[in-house]
Amino acid sequence: NKPKLKHRATNVLAMIHRFNEVSQWTASMILQEERLRNRARVMMKLIRIAEASPFSCWKIYFLAIIKAPKS
Repeated sequence: NKPKLKHRATNVLAMIHRFNEVSQWTASMILQEERLRNRARVMMKLIRIAEASPFSCWKIYFLAIIKAPKS
């Protein structure tokens, strides 16, 4: 939050920014489906993609699901 220190943590800030982008995208992908069944299909597909990833990005998807607005 301190502008004068942001130059010292550019990679961390970039990672946080990317995390937020992917979280928002994931929530949007799920919520653009109107039917619950289709939302579940999208969610399962994202989970399978995340599990196949060599990174720990699956946590991003689950956090996006948790923070997604309830409809």
